[in-house]
Amino acid sequence: MYEFKKTDSKELQKTIMIILSIVMCAVPFVNFLQQIKIINLERLEAGSIILPLGALILLLFDIYYIVKKEKKEFKTVYVILFFAVLSLVLSYIYANDRDLALSGADLHAEGLFVFLSYLIIFLSASFVTDQKNRRVLFFVLNAIGVFEVVLGVMQAVIQPPFLKETLDELYFENYKAYGTLENPNPYGSVMAMFLAIETILCICTEKKKKMVHAALVFAYAYALFLSGTRGAIVGYMGAMFFLAVAAIVRVIVKKEHIFKKKAVSVCIVIMVVALGFVFFRLTDKAAFDNLTNRVVSDAKVQDIERVGSSRIALWKSSLEKYADSNLILGMGISNLIQYVNMGSFWLLNYDAHNRYLHILCTMGLFGIVIYFAFMGCVFLSSIRKIRHLKDESKTTMLCLIAGFVAFAIADFFCIGVYALAPFLYFIMGLMYGQKE
Repeated sequence: MYEFKKTDSKELQKTIMIILSIVMCAVPFVNFLQQIKIINLERLEAGSIILPLGALILLLFDIYYIVKKEKKEFKTVYVILFFAVLSLVLSYIYANDRDLALSGADLHAEGLFVFLSYLIIFLSASFVTDQKNRRVLFFVLNAIGVFEVVLGVMQAVIQPPFLKETLDELYFENYKAYGTLENPNPYGSVMAMFLAIETILCICTEKKKKMVHAALVFAYAYALFLSGTRGAIVGYMGAMFFLAVAAIVRVIVKKEHIFKKKAVSVCIVIMVVALGFVFFRLTDKAAFDNLTNRVVSDAKVQDIERVGSSRIALWKSSLEKYADSNLILGMGISNLIQYVNMGSFWLLNYDAHNRYLHILCTMGLFGIVIYFAFMGCVFLSSIRKIRHLKDESKTTMLCLIAGFVAFAIADFFCIGVYALAPFLYFIMGLMYGQKE
């Protein structure tokens, strides 16, 4: 009988890595082709067909890898994944509108198969443990980030003729940077994630590459401000605060002189991010004034009901909808439909503008508990592993953790779209797949 050798395992990991890279690039690429009018594919089709189709191919190789793997390991995350699938299936079965639960709604397009695709992306990324293949996946992640930041800046500043029609269709008042995500809100979350990753790379990398990473920090910071997404800005700041506290604790506990070694690099990053903010002020005063006015209004308690793009109104309405639904299983995937009073008009909304609240409303207490258990398991596993890593592996893990934290905080204010969430599950897969 044929034995599954270690070399076969590496080859299979390489195959999974290649397919996963293609799947991660497919949705942004297709969305870009739509923007320049080369193809005409509906949003729902892009989300409910392309992503699940790629995930299905990945799943076949994942199953083969699991069956053939010589050493079978029991991992807590696999139990959580099982309950996550169960939660999704139950949310579909008991949904108010099963058709909507299957295909998703409007821009979001997060139906049953799309959510299952997210889990497959995580599983596939976690199977890639070979360091060389992990480098390729990390490169693909950063390459997508560079593409998104270039496209976003082009949309907001240059506005080339081949994008003009799409810019007119997707006009968001003062904010025109949305990359391939078709909305400034999720685009800001992606920029916060990549900015956090590049910040770590700029601080930790060798001198020869530091200028390249500093330039990317500037680009991501500029694009983040162009998006006008306050929640994403808070996400980035939160990630940096978390890492700063972690570094201080390590200095106190381990007596390591981290700050003495990295002080100059940290100062460079702070200046580059500040430069991105200044450049934003100089190149787009209308967007700058809009962002600063909204931030100032957010600080006034008496304005809380009418600021934050009516986030409070959306959250209140979502909680009221949840209270009238099945508290354990929610109202069903993508079944949060509400008309919200925005003052001068009523808005038809499919999202709570808070990822965690949205999951609570659509998948109930069962779904949100599983979601937090999933994220917590991956995060704590990464914190445990990073203590045993060295050099490049440690830097990469720090980058992934920074991106994860920025994304997780931004999710308190962000909407869910099929082109956004794969980044989070991809990063968590890479975090969990790192060997100690």
